[in-house]
Amino acid sequence: MNVKSLPTIGSTAVTLTGTSFGTAARAVYGGMVVTYGHGGYGYTAFNCTITKDQTEIVCFSVEGVGTNHQWIIAHNIETTRGGLGGISPPSVVTTSYAPPEIDRLYVRNGTDNHHLSTAGGDVVVINGTNFGPKGTVAIGRYQNNDPGALLSGASYIQRNCSVVVQSTVAECTTVAGVGAYHKWTITIASQRSAHSKDTTSYKPPEVLSLSRFSDRKTIVTLQTNGSQPVYVNGTNFGPVTISNASVESPSNQ
Repeated sequence: MNVKSLPTIGSTAVTLTGTSFGTAARAVYGGMVVTYGHGGYGYTAFNCTITKDQTEIVCFSVEGVGTNHQWIIAHNIETTRGGLGGISPPSVVTTSYAPPEIDRLYVRNGTDNHHLSTAGGDVVVINGTNFGPKGTVAIGRYQNNDPGALLSGASYIQRNCSVVVQSTVAECTTVAGVGAYHKWTITIASQRSAHSKDTTSYKPPEVLSLSRFSDRKTIVTLQTNGSQPVYVNGTNFGPVTISNASVESPSNQ
């Protein structure tokens, strides 16, 4: 085969070479079907023609996703015309659709990329290439690997992202979280993209008031000897599982 990596949008010419493919004349009478996928099945190529009797067929791919696809050629030549039908074994040589690539990110409702709700629920639109057919399920991951970042290396995962425009646009709904300057990847049919250049961030926390631990009344003054338990009330603190928060006095900032 002359092509190893196929654009997910389809319509790429693929040349199959081998033996005992039959002749163009007989294929016209009886029909020929070429399929490909895991084990040779899953996708049906179109506009297949025998371009060299017995040894060469040219087909066009359909839109799809995935890797290591084998190809099968099936003839259904009418025996009254002196031919015999047959199905080839799956090819040894395989093709794969190209992995996804991310070009840019933005938030669907117009929210700034760096003001995502820590409760989750924002829809992030991912523009790129090789996302596959509309409706393809994808996995979105986002994280900040900067060693100095909050929760460095921790990934947020959304497993129900979906391709909404053939091959070029996917949407993911964020999960609850915290942190800033997260780079994204998208995984489609086990193929994962490189990290995006664009980033997203959750909103920073905002402290609104302090209250006593014992009765939840607002605190005006604190004991000078410390060790006074307090509630910190506010917004954008993130999910309850985030435990490595810290409070610094102004002198330490």
